[in-house]
Amino acid sequence: CTTVSNNDGSIINVEAGMEYATAGTDDWTDVTAEKIEGLAPGTYLVRYKETPTTLPSAAQELVVGPYVEPTDPASPTDPTDPSGSGDSPSPQTAAPAVTPVAPFAAATLPKTFDVAPVAFAAPAAIAGLAAMAMGRSKRR
Repeated sequence: CTTVSNNDGSIINVEAGMEYATAGTDDWTDVTAEKIEGLAPGTYLVRYKETPTTLPSAAQELVVGPYVEPTDPASPTDPTDPSGSGDSPSPQTAAPAVTPVAPFAAATLPKTFDVAPVAFAAPAAIAGLAAMAMGRSKRR
């Protein structure tokens, strides 16, 4: 989060077809854009949703960090003012803490499907076809 209110956390690089939930709950919310906004600090789970042909993906855990008060811009240890003169540019807001995770793909395990049996030609029928083909090639 970037303000003392701790209500503007976000998760980026998401897309429609995904969903998210607060860790420890089973209350999944659909993702509708490339960014989830208005989050409070905490741990969130993000996954691809279940579809008619796939199960939901494994959830990835992300942490939205709380607001961190910026350091005093006039401080000699301020990285924007190496001279310690106090003439540094305006204070910078600390970046929110986010735990990076590896990319993940949608689950590809199919649900249960009915499969019709497949008929195969009997070996004798195949041998007969082969003999016929050989006989034709000799006549030419």
